[in-house]
Amino acid sequence: MRSVRGNTAEGFSWIENGIRDTRATGVMLTVPFLLTLKAEAVHLAGRTVEAIEAIRRGTQWCKEKTAIGLPNCTWLRGVFLAASGADEPQIEASFQAASS
Repeated sequence: MRSVRGNTAEGFSWIENGIRDTRATGVMLTVPFLLTLKAEAVHLAGRTVEAIEAIRRGTQWCKEKTAIGLPNCTWLRGVFLAASGADEPQIEASFQAASS
């Protein structure tokens, strides 16, 4: 929420702390959600290429640890790819992966 309101530095800090603290507790089910928040905050800060990388890492994490959050990660990847002007087949593949 802080990132959306324009305080991106504080928003990033809160998200990073949340990811670190969540991993420390061992409760991994919320990590995909936090990773997507991070990617969205980066995108909102106008750093779409970095957001694509963040969501790539989030997608990889979901594939390795838990399928929870994977559809949201792949859907956001499509959104970020579209915002960056990527090729249509790449964008379409992300949206199709999210719906399957």
